[in-house]
Amino acid sequence: MKKTVSNCFKHMVLRSKISKIIYAITMAIVIGVSGMFMIGASNVIIIKDGDKSIHLTSYKSELTDIIKVAGITLEEDDELSVSKEGKYKIINIIRSFPVKISMGNNVATVNLTGGTVADAIQKAGISISNDDLVNYDLDDCVTRDMHIEMTRISYVYDTCVEEIPFENSISYSAKIEKGSSSIITNGIPGEKVVTYCTKLVNGVRQERTVVEETVTKQAVNEKKLVGTGKTPSGKTVATKKAIKTSASVSCISRLVPPSPIALDSNNRPVKYSKVLTGSATAYYNSNNSYCATGVWPTPGYIAVNPKVIPYGTKLYIVSADGRYHYGYAIAADTGGFASGSRTIADLFFDTRSECINFGRRQIEIYILE
Repeated sequence: MKKTVSNCFKHMVLRSKISKIIYAITMAIVIGVSGMFMIGASNVIIIKDGDKSIHLTSYKSELTDIIKVAGITLEEDDELSVSKEGKYKIINIIRSFPVKISMGNNVATVNLTGGTVADAIQKAGISISNDDLVNYDLDDCVTRDMHIEMTRISYVYDTCVEEIPFENSISYSAKIEKGSSSIITNGIPGEKVVTYCTKLVNGVRQERTVVEETVTKQAVNEKKLVGTGKTPSGKTVATKKAIKTSASVSCISRLVPPSPIALDSNNRPVKYSKVLTGSATAYYNSNNSYCATGVWPTPGYIAVNPKVIPYGTKLYIVSADGRYHYGYAIAADTGGFASGSRTIADLFFDTRSECINFGRRQIEIYILE
């Protein structure tokens, strides 16, 4: 009986040892198989970031997750590319760089990893036309810190009606006293329709040219008869009858003559020593400066060629057609037309708009003394 119990106990112990061995072997197989699966699922990766290379093993599949695990920060415009070299997965980081684009005073900066000048301009949201100028060819490759300079060229067309000044035809007669004159035919300005093309560079006007011109009304030239005969001794030139004075006529000049000037029915002085007829322009005090004679510019002081009309000469000025009355004036400044010009005077006005309104006109300058 004792022997039987002893044998049973030995069998039980033997079974227990065998079970432990089997369990240990089973666990070893499971762990080994799991390890093989895990090794098979992992990636051996090389991340190239410029001159730096990072080697790592990762179970991640998303590129951004792998980059994050590697502790690398990407900028918004950076790009990634993937390639395979043997068992290695190569991730290349292509870093973006700034490219500056300027157009006049407007400057934009875009970040790119490559491409052309045209790509950079497009990314900046700038349109480009065939007339625009760029300091690079559009198919040039962009580089780090490149500065693309654009010049926007545009053209604007406008049409306006302009006056055609009439010309003067002067005849001389010895039957009329020297210094006297009379208008045989009044001059009448013509009209023309002019189309201009204005070139704009970055929105700023650079030049304006005439592209078409059509005459709609021909000018009528003025015919004048000027006396060359002798003036009786002691007699002042005065062939017209005075019917009013300068004090009763509205004029541009703010100068007041020493005494009222007698005028005829056409608002011309009845007493004068000489009359000059020619083209006149207008100017204003854009430079905030004094006249050549040292007086402050005011309507009435005019610019002349001092070799023709000496400074200080007292004058009376009306337009040749009688429609524009400048009035009493004094030669006080020098015009830019002093040499080789048909312009005989530059009349002073307070504002630029008044100058534009006057434009260029035929005038008569009566020299009072």
